[in-house]
Amino acid sequence: AKLLTIAIPHFNDEAGLLSTIQFLAKEDLNGVEVIVSDNGSGISFAKTESKLFALIKDLKVYGPC
Repeated sequence: AKLLTIAIPHFNDEAGLLSTIQFLAKEDLNGVEVIVSDNGSGISFAKTESKLFALIKDLKVYGPC
């Protein structure tokens, strides 16, 4: 069971999201759930998505990203 959830709202800031995930990846995330919620920003994550999941493999992404 996860003890903590970090929820990251996202809208049109792909570089900012990558920076946030890079920061979190430096921490011990045992027992932590990381969720990104994209509120229909309409940008493509084709380049960034693989980087995000390489940093945090259990990352959950919801929305049109």
